[in-house]
Amino acid sequence: KKSRAHRAYLFAEWLIRTFGAEYLSSASGVLDVAGGRGALSFELFCRRAIPSTLLDPRPMKLSRQQHKYLKEHPQVQLPTQEQILFDETRASGRSIIVGLHPDEATEAIVDGALNLKKPFAVVPCCVFPRLFPHRTTVDGQPVVVYEQLISYLLAKNPLIQLAYLPFHGRNKVLYYLGDPPVSIKVQPE
Repeated sequence: KKSRAHRAYLFAEWLIRTFGAEYLSSASGVLDVAGGRGALSFELFCRRAIPSTLLDPRPMKLSRQQHKYLKEHPQVQLPTQEQILFDETRASGRSIIVGLHPDEATEAIVDGALNLKKPFAVVPCCVFPRLFPHRTTVDGQPVVVYEQLISYLLAKNPLIQLAYLPFHGRNKVLYYLGDPPVSIKVQPE
């Protein structure tokens, strides 16, 4: 397993293996919700030329390695960023909604995508039981730990699937292929 520093790279690679670069690039491309510093959008847009829009109220903040990459590739532009919170109207015309440790936005991504019957891939992180006291497990227990959050989100739709990314920490990917499902072939790692 890799270190957490490689999360965005590994998630971008997984998205491409799972959905394909052509699909991810379709429509207006990927909507990266609560992407923080913009690492995933940078990996998709700058390094792989897959259209990606970062949706996060905080401004994008590049790492030293990203600054170096841009200096070495002066033709590369930064991905678009909208400094607002997510709501499902922002997903219109996007191929997929994604979130890499999107914190409070995790359930909104899942619910929004399911409402729109649009593919999503999310790597949940924090549970926030005080912020979301309405969340309960199938047996009525409050969702207070990570494994309960994963089960809670999986229970929203039987077509939500689970995969793992090869890095330490919270590395479970929940994903949905849409309705009708995107025609993809998951490639082995």
